[in-house]
Amino acid sequence: MPAPEWGPFTTVKVLLRAWTAAAAAATARGPTCLRGSEENAMVADVVMRSLVDCILSRRPWPGRWTDLAADVWRQASLFWEVAATAVAGLAQMLDIDAHVGGSGGGGGGPPGVVAALAGGALPFLEWLLRHTVSEVVNVPKVGHAAVAERLLRDLEQLLQRAGPEIAKAPKVGHAAVAERLLRDLTRDGEALGPARTLMSLLAYGDGLQAAAFVALVTKHLRRALRLGARTFRGIALRLATSVLDAAVNPAVFNGAGVPAQRAETLGLVLSVAVGEWLPMLSSLLQQNVVMFAALASLHIQVGWSSCFRKVMDSAACAGVLSSSCSDDGWRRDAITQAGLVPLVGAAMQVLRVLERRPSRGEDERFVADSAARLACTAPDEVLRAHGDFAWRPEAVRVLAQTSESFGPRAGPIILCLLAAHLEAGSPAFESTLPQLQPSTKPASLLQTLSPLLVPPAEARRRLGLPPACASPACVNLAGESEVVLKRQKCGGCGRVEYCCKECQWEDWKAGHKAACGGP
Repeated sequence: MPAPEWGPFTTVKVLLRAWTAAAAAATARGPTCLRGSEENAMVADVVMRSLVDCILSRRPWPGRWTDLAADVWRQASLFWEVAATAVAGLAQMLDIDAHVGGSGGGGGGPPGVVAALAGGALPFLEWLLRHTVSEVVNVPKVGHAAVAERLLRDLEQLLQRAGPEIAKAPKVGHAAVAERLLRDLTRDGEALGPARTLMSLLAYGDGLQAAAFVALVTKHLRRALRLGARTFRGIALRLATSVLDAAVNPAVFNGAGVPAQRAETLGLVLSVAVGEWLPMLSSLLQQNVVMFAALASLHIQVGWSSCFRKVMDSAACAGVLSSSCSDDGWRRDAITQAGLVPLVGAAMQVLRVLERRPSRGEDERFVADSAARLACTAPDEVLRAHGDFAWRPEAVRVLAQTSESFGPRAGPIILCLLAAHLEAGSPAFESTLPQLQPSTKPASLLQTLSPLLVPPAEARRRLGLPPACASPACVNLAGESEVVLKRQKCGGCGRVEYCCKECQWEDWKAGHKAACGGP
């Protein structure tokens, strides 16, 4: 009897079953006689390559092929330990958007995104990110390095306690696999780079799942801050800056393609991202400047300028640097919470380090524009700033001179007036500053959604995400998702909530003891 002739769709379904069986055996979930064999892992690798080739050959996808691609996502998330080839294939399937164009999948998004979301891509990404922290690297908790001496002491203790191999913070076991898979999924592709990939998933995915992923990135950023991250290559930093890049750069992600019914939900998700990430990124940037000032033999990383741009562009697109934000309480407070004034002061110090670099002129112009916008939005805060990153009159005058070289604008006038007030020690501006001309660039996604942005706590409430832990040092990665992480109110005042006893104790020692009105 001749063998049946299978069509392409049936062939792919059989290949998926074959890959699932081989992956189950390779991960010790199959029959006892087959568990953990290297041969099964090799079979899974070969089958997945054929599977992905078959799916990609059917583009643009008919409806049931999208459903089949979603099944591939589901199975890959179940057997993620041997999913290296599978993840590479999943990323290729996301690249399929380039071949169907725009929102080929209708209101639900492009076919590749629809399949990924239906297959549980967002919970899978959150799970991977939750497991990228190696349990072997038990690094002691350190505070924000306010001065160089303390920073150096903390780094020295870290190296002494961790040992030579752990000091490099290598990921081992599941943490290594999880981080590699997460990096592969958000890799730079020909059609979709990490920025557009992530924003597509957040834009068309379930709002609660998207917010949970964003909240988890916040915890990883906080962890990087506590550990004194010396580079901008960490996975959390890459994820956060990629999302912000898509939000502020219309060339990366065109917000016009997002359907109106998704705009409000995406606005809430971005409210959590902007409200929680900007303070973390700003602190990381400032800490990095302190670190490089202390370790004089090192140079400011190239990634510093790129990250600084994304923070300031995000603040501008969110309306935080608009002159009208004085009438909007949370946007006005966001300038202080995100530490934008000391951040620009830190950028002025970085310019001195970049003095001999060819790109310094471009960096200087961006810092000058940022300083002028801040001076118009929060002039009193700029004048009253103090500390290592207070704005120096001579540095502001240099920015004004640089800004003049780019043509007649209001920026140089604002900076010259600012420098004069700083030299005189004036606590406030005596006259009204000239208005900056609005940008003529195409509106970004974040600018389009700016009227829908709300404080992050309110955004969490509307999306159904539990409130953020009251401990500002919380890096709790327990549980399967931020969605199910339980909160417990303070037994004394009942006004704040914590995710665990450790966070409650840390916050009690950090100052809640004095603020708590309970017995």
